[in-house]
Amino acid sequence: MKKNRMLGVIWQVIVAIFLLLPLTVSFIYSFAGRWTSILPQNLTFRFYLDKFKDSTFFLGILRGIISALPVILVNIIILLTLFAVIVYFPKMEKYIQVCCIIPTTINGIILATSILSTYAGSGTIFSNRIIMLMFTYCIFCLPLTYQ
Repeated sequence: MKKNRMLGVIWQVIVAIFLLLPLTVSFIYSFAGRWTSILPQNLTFRFYLDKFKDSTFFLGILRGIISALPVILVNIIILLTLFAVIVYFPKMEKYIQVCCIIPTTINGIILATSILSTYAGSGTIFSNRIIMLMFTYCIFCLPLTYQ
């Protein structure tokens, strides 16, 4: 029994090294001025300083943070829905499952095209493509998350 446990720990360490090695090498490479041999040469922070001086870098980070909002929104809505259905409306669960399966039958291309043609150039908040993508993601992922 102890041998199997030790073998499992060794296997986990090997897998962790295998998964973390590319991330570690990429991180070291980001500091290297040149890397033509086994070890990097000219380690520097210049690349990071240049990136943090660039305003488009911060806009990209802001877009990444904004893209996390639909995920948080979907999880909050799903948790509240699951709680309400399980505790207060257990007979409604089969109807909610049917409603959750309906959007998965719609092709994503048809959904994206219809949303674009409906809201593009409308002057509303949905004419912003990032906002439109966020809400489309929420609509499309809610049923899958519920299932």
